[in-house]
Amino acid sequence: MTLEELEREVTRLEDIHAIKDLQCKYGYYMDSHRRQEVYDLFSDDTESVEIESTGLFLGKKGVAKFFLDNDLLEPGQTVALVAHTLVNRVLICAALGLGNDYYWRFDQDTCAINLLQWDGARFVLTLLNDTSHLWRAAEP
Repeated sequence: MTLEELEREVTRLEDIHAIKDLQCKYGYYMDSHRRQEVYDLFSDDTESVEIESTGLFLGKKGVAKFFLDNDLLEPGQTVALVAHTLVNRVLICAALGLGNDYYWRFDQDTCAINLLQWDGARFVLTLLNDTSHLWRAAEP
């Protein structure tokens, strides 16, 4: 591997780490209802944020309108987060204040439902990896 190839690989790995870090911060801030911190994660040149069934918010001003100037994210409201199983593990660990060493200590099946409830001070995991809603084909 040449020095140039090595530098590209290091840059690629640093970029992956930065993206994962951003995803974790976003999930933690959203779960903690820390709107200002969520808003601060967006760059000044953000083009838009589209929230299904809520609307399209243009630019950083639109991000502010959604995250800072509305009541869509109040405690006690139900928010559905649809993500891949790996992302769900990261978000659950972050919400519960668990380190990365807990990442593989619980299962996340495809289409599983997890329920975390805010008790006013912390998140409490009340349902984990529920797949009872899935249709199961009869055994042949």
